[in-house]
Parts: sequence; C-alpha cells; structure tokens
Amino acid sequence: MSESNQSQAPWRYLDYRVLDAKGDTIILIGRCEQIPHATAEANGHLVAAAPDLLEALKVVLAYVESVAGRTDGSRKVLQAKIDAKTIRAAIAKSKGES
Repeated sequence: MSESNQSQAPWRYLDYRVLDAKGDTIILIGRCEQIPHATAEANGHLVAAAPDLLEALKVVLAYVESVAGRTDGSRKVLQAKIDAKTIRAAIAKSKGES
C-alpha cells in the first residue's frame, strides 16, 4: 500500500470512529464487553494519530540516518544504525510492506 492510497490526514477520533480530513468515517473502533471503554478510546486515539506518527518517524529517521552515517565508530553511531533499521521497519509496516 502506498501512502497515496491512504485517507487524507489529519485524522481524528470521535465516538468510536476515526475520521479523515474530510470528516468521513474511515475506521470503526470495536467496542464490546471484552474491551473496556477506556481501552477502545485509547485505541481510537492511537489509530487517529497514525498519519502524524508516520510523519514524525520520517523526520526522526532523517536525523538518525545522519548520525548513523558518521564514521567515528562511536556507540552513538552504532546505536543509530540499529535505530534506523527499527524505524525503517515501522515505516514499511505502515505501507503494508512487512
């Protein structure tokens, strides 16, 4: 799935629904006896934040990759290489590529 196929951001949560920028319902958040109200609400807010989180990850990835590209071999550089891999995997998952 490419990002161009995703519903237009920003998304927001309202009454067990996630709405896109046009106000159209794009996701219904399940609510049943097994899922407490607070959990359903938290899930809805997390889903609604997905486009913003994806954009934030891209910004962080650019910085982490700049650190990972250094050649001093420090712990910071080695950790940045690990972090960049984790961030790229999360971004790929958001696109349905994992």
